[in-house]
Amino acid sequence: NNKKFHIRNIIADDEGGFVDLGVRYHNNRTKKVKSEAVLGDIHVGVECPIAMEKTVEIINQLDCKKIYINDLFDAQSVNPHVEKNLKAKYMREHHQNSLNAELTYLGEFIKDFSKKTKNKEIIVIPSNHDFFVDRYLNEGKFVMDSAQNAKLACELFVPHLDDINPIYHFLKSRKYLDKVKVSFPK
Repeated sequence: NNKKFHIRNIIADDEGGFVDLGVRYHNNRTKKVKSEAVLGDIHVGVECPIAMEKTVEIINQLDCKKIYINDLFDAQSVNPHVEKNLKAKYMREHHQNSLNAELTYLGEFIKDFSKKTKNKEIIVIPSNHDFFVDRYLNEGKFVMDSAQNAKLACELFVPHLDDINPIYHFLKSRKYLDKVKVSFPK
């Protein structure tokens, strides 16, 4: 409207055409093109519900075939940067107080997001926050952590040793990935 607007970066190709919101413009002609979405820094657990609602609207409007997501998981429950920061631990959301609660919240998010985006293919790109779980397991930090985190970490440790993504293992074993198209490539 006359008070709010959104700037989009549009880059012309070698032929002078460009694509905007799923439409290619070239020589006074338009053509719908296949779209894919790349989402960064969702950080499930502290995601913005309004931003996610608008993201779903855009994905559905463009009929994106694939959705790539970086930093889907936040991993505050095992974040090495706050392990000795009592204030940061105190300020965490309730669902980030244990690895189980955080992964369960992620599973529910994936099911809901997949449903809202009409079960589009979702590719979760390995990112630094996902690697917090790997680091937690690699360094054996779960041994001296809360009993709740230690129990789940013991379950995730063997698949991790077999080079299976521990986040994927949790979600798959709890049936969060049933009936959704989500992959976790290496």
